Amino acid sequence: FAWVRSQRKSACGSCTNKAHCSSIDGGRQMLVKVNNDLNAQKGDSVEFYLNSAFLLKCTFIIYMIPVLGLITGAISASPIANLIGMSHSFALVLLTLSGFLGAVLLSRVLIHQQTDSERFLPTIKRVF
Repeated sequence: FAWVRSQRKSACGSCTNKAHCSSIDGGRQMLVKVNNDLNAQKGDSVEFYLNSAFLLKCTFIIYMIPVLGLITGAISASPIANLIGMSHSFALVLLTLSGFLGAVLLSRVLIHQQTDSERFLPTIKRVF
């Protein structure tokens, strides 16, 4: 792998792969850890990219899993309330929040597993 100096963009704050970056020069530039399959040398200008399939997978994990947890909690509220004799309204609030919070925690675990892997690092595409 190699460390590449890059201009910081506004999207950096929400990037799921920011664990592989470091801010330098007062936050205007970033040091990005990238796969160096093209054997770029120090001082070379490079173009690098992040796999779009990886971005889509992380987007799904971040946005859809919490929504699915929310829906699952809401749908399961009525049967569980009937089963244990709880108020339907209270069960709806309790299980919807529980499903959402559980899904958010699951999303965090899954994202950390994805971003800790070296195979999902940005890759140098071209050396100038």
